[in-house]
Amino acid sequence: MQFIVFSTVIINCSVKKDIVSLSEELSNEKIIIVGTIEFDYSQLKNKKIKGIDLFLESEESSKNFYLSNKYFPIEKMKYYQFISKIGEKGNYELNYQPNVGSSETGSLVSLMDMERNMKTTTKNTFQKYTLNDCKLINIGKIVVCYTGGDVNDGNISYYYSFYSSGNDTLALHAFKESYPQVYESCRNDICAFKSELEEYLDYILTNISKGKSLLIKNFIEVHPDKVKSVFKDLTFENKQKYVEQIEKYTFEQLNDFLYEKK
Repeated sequence: MQFIVFSTVIINCSVKKDIVSLSEELSNEKIIIVGTIEFDYSQLKNKKIKGIDLFLESEESSKNFYLSNKYFPIEKMKYYQFISKIGEKGNYELNYQPNVGSSETGSLVSLMDMERNMKTTTKNTFQKYTLNDCKLINIGKIVVCYTGGDVNDGNISYYYSFYSSGNDTLALHAFKESYPQVYESCRNDICAFKSELEEYLDYILTNISKGKSLLIKNFIEVHPDKVKSVFKDLTFENKQKYVEQIEKYTFEQLNDFLYEKK
């Protein structure tokens, strides 16, 4: 994982009442972490599921703070949550586990409910962060894509996959609008968190022709769940070879590569 430091333009806006509590929590040793979680149900046949919860945890002392959901985009079959936490520097984990906070519709029971009955405390780690640099850290957007949804013997069978985008700035924008004074104090000390795969893809996108770059960007936006499988062999050592090969492709060949048509 790598950090990319950047600066953004400050937008003047009124101070909100709850900014005082956040300011009081902030000290020289504490950091602010923001991000967005997107749950995508658009590829799910039967949407009567509970799915999973994602949450940022750490052994370091930390607290959540409020970001309004008014900044979420309005999209069908998608649900959003903000990650907004202030705490000590150190190691953090983005964990997930079966959702226990909502109810099923009707009498349908998901396979995850069966799993939950066997291991009620099970949680898994999707991503780990070591956060020792910068005051305000944007971990971008984490997308959870649900697929499947077939009903067999009263159970909904479904799958989920993850994709992260360190370039997404929705949570950072919401923070800037909600806490302008705190944002102003941190504006020269902001980091974006990107995975190695994102770093390598950024290299490819900036070193190929504009048309092919737009085609790949569109693929990533529409099919975030397929990115890891398509670029599964991409490494630091061979990223230049990917650039050279993609430049040799026709647009039809590149499209076949992205959609894994042999």
